[in-house]
Amino acid sequence: MPDMHWSELSAAERERAMSPSSMIGGHYQPFIEAYARESAQARARLTCREALRYAAGPRCLLDFFPASQAGAGLLVFIHGGYWQELSRHESALLAPAWVGAGWAHAVIDYDLAPAASLGQILQQCHQALAWLRSQAGPLGIDARRIVLAGSSAGAHLAAMLCLADAGALPGLAARPPGQPPLAAALLLSGVYELEPLVGTSINQALGLSVQQARAFSPQACLMGPEGRRPVPGHLLPPTFIACGTVETDEFRRQSRAFARSLRAHGTRVQALEREGRNHFDLVNALGRSDDPLFKAALSFLS
Repeated sequence: MPDMHWSELSAAERERAMSPSSMIGGHYQPFIEAYARESAQARARLTCREALRYAAGPRCLLDFFPASQAGAGLLVFIHGGYWQELSRHESALLAPAWVGAGWAHAVIDYDLAPAASLGQILQQCHQALAWLRSQAGPLGIDARRIVLAGSSAGAHLAAMLCLADAGALPGLAARPPGQPPLAAALLLSGVYELEPLVGTSINQALGLSVQQARAFSPQACLMGPEGRRPVPGHLLPPTFIACGTVETDEFRRQSRAFARSLRAHGTRVQALEREGRNHFDLVNALGRSDDPLFKAALSFLS
């Protein structure tokens, strides 16, 4: 049976479908507290260059965990929180496993809604990626091996940056000539269609119209605006898309649909649904070197 589309849902059903905490009784704060705890432990255990400024916004800072050897690949993580919550302080929990696997790691912060619009947030993440590329030499990373990763709203932002890199977003500069393309993207529990958020409580801080929601949807941007050709798949990086089995049907549907669309465009895709994981603890699996999700993601990058 095909997945039910969000347009078939009532307003109340859409509110629930776009609320990941509805699958865990609404109690997501313990997961956030665990993120903060594990991130503090990562900073205590590993070398970390904290609060590196990449742009002028109040929260336009990133933390950088160097690899043990120069010339390593870089995993860039963009946190979630529906563009309204969280920060770099709760988002370094992947560092021990990925640094242990020989990667450098960067955690991007950005200004939050409603103080910043979604367009401004995306622009800031774009600036962060440009800064990391410009600093590849001093940071000791291989610019040919930069991987974007994100969870939830962070996966949305990472997907949009991949599209921008391919020259598919008119408001953001494409990858500069001579600059190597992104090596891959690791997207967890992403929001790839924003239109179902319009009319929900989630959109109160964002203030998106239907037209804006479509313009900021990776799924719609991938297909290309009306009258334009779709994005050629060979311009997009290989993409690993994961969600948990304890997610709302809509989040799982969006992951499946985006994976299908990428494949249809010729992009190399691996899709995985991690058994027993929910929207909030899936990111923990990517930070556990013994977890099947971590192993699959690392293998995808090899």
